[in-house]
Amino acid sequence: MLLNDFYRITDEQLIQEVPARFQFTLEINSSHRIFEGHFPGSPVVPGVCLAEIIRELTGQILARPVDLVGANYIKFISVVNPLNHPNITVEIKINQQDAPEIQAESTIFAQHIIFLKFKGTFRS
Repeated sequence: MLLNDFYRITDEQLIQEVPARFQFTLEINSSHRIFEGHFPGSPVVPGVCLAEIIRELTGQILARPVDLVGANYIKFISVVNPLNHPNITVEIKINQQDAPEIQAESTIFAQHIIFLKFKGTFRS
């Protein structure tokens, strides 16, 4: 939904095979229409967009669409201003992949700044 419009993947790496751990480098589209209302002159990536990015990338890792069915933990630590941080890194670790339930953890960061930590359940 947001891929190739709100953001694009500039790099993807498998960090560890078991448990599956991936790292994606993304470029946020700072001129996206979302920022006309969130917030003009001082854009901030909405938290729901960060959660959607994690969902989309988890589906990409698994090569099938997934839905977020439960978030045990979502901690927003810093705001993502796409003018200050147009490139962010998303690390996703798939802890359990018993179909149809998928347990995953994610951290979104840029350099030394952590923006979000997430732990939740997806379903195919």
